Amino acid sequence: MATEKVTRNVLLVASEEIGSAASKVLNSATGLHAQAVTGPRAALGAIGALKPHFIVFEAGRVPMPAMQAVKNMAELATARKVPVLMVCGPTDESIEQLRSSLGVVEVLDEPYESVALLKAIQEQIEKIEQARRDSQMRQQKQQQIRERLRTASNKYAAMSAEAAAERLAQNDTPSDVQDFASDDAAPPAEHDPNKPPNEPTWDGSGL
Repeated sequence: MATEKVTRNVLLVASEEIGSAASKVLNSATGLHAQAVTGPRAALGAIGALKPHFIVFEAGRVPMPAMQAVKNMAELATARKVPVLMVCGPTDESIEQLRSSLGVVEVLDEPYESVALLKAIQEQIEKIEQARRDSQMRQQKQQQIRERLRTASNKYAAMSAEAAAERLAQNDTPSDVQDFASDDAAPPAEHDPNKPPNEPTWDGSGL
């Protein structure tokens, strides 16, 4: 099953240095378009036109409530989940709260590397595509099962109707014949003692 060809937009919220370096690498990759901003206000303003598929935050640059607001606005504008990646961030237990509350799918430690960010985004795209393929496969299997059940049900109904017709025909025919034979057949006559014996035949067998 072929991967769907679509350009995925990436919103970068980072310093000018990181934003510029990341935009250059991501925009040169097939199927990606990146736009970099330096703060949450600019990020909120860019969401309407960009409709991002991914958001990348530089750790420590935007407060948690502002990051949550940017993510919520992106998901509202796109009507879908928007994964969040973080660069130059801690990879220890301090990031677990962000992972659960903000939906951070990947954290890249310092020093910042655009190639590592590109690879992380491509891996997330592959996961999304695999989930889509799996969903389509499940839908196809469910459709096949429904078709088989429908075919079996129709076949059973046809066989039941045919069998019922045969039973009706078998039950009706002997009954008619039996009734007809019963109407024509007369019971044997009982001997009357007062009736004179049969007249003798020419050879005397009646005597």
